[in-house]
Amino acid sequence: MLSDELKRLLLQFPEVIGEYEQHLQKGYSPTDIVIRSIAVYDEEDLDTAEVILENEQGHRVLIIASQGYFRSVSVKELDPRKSGIHHNLLLSDVLVYHKTFNKSLFRGYNMNEVDEFLDVIMKDYTYIEHVLVKENELLKKEIQQLRGRQIWQRK
Repeated sequence: MLSDELKRLLLQFPEVIGEYEQHLQKGYSPTDIVIRSIAVYDEEDLDTAEVILENEQGHRVLIIASQGYFRSVSVKELDPRKSGIHHNLLLSDVLVYHKTFNKSLFRGYNMNEVDEFLDVIMKDYTYIEHVLVKENELLKKEIQQLRGRQIWQRK
């Protein structure tokens, strides 16, 4: 399935090919791919693609491409997996606290940078909500069941 998403991404966002191939040559391989289309009121749709690549040492990069009113590709180095709270979380409290955005000439902060950062935050919180919270609930139930068995066995 990852290869199908990768083919779709490279066809839809050919400007990503250079960055993608450059990281493949450095020993990175894709671990996650997300493609989105956002309908913007009275404007052209905004399509975005994100590829997370990781090497054997745990170093990760995020390639973000967008197209619509304009096209852009950016690459962000992510913290190695071992430094986070959980290996699937892309952010840490320190990274969020110290995040800065460049200001554009006319409209304050660079909207692309803010949107790209918010997309990464969204990924983390989606993972927290759909995986970690459910996993935590299951583990709590299992603990309650085990405690019930221990009390029963002691008597």
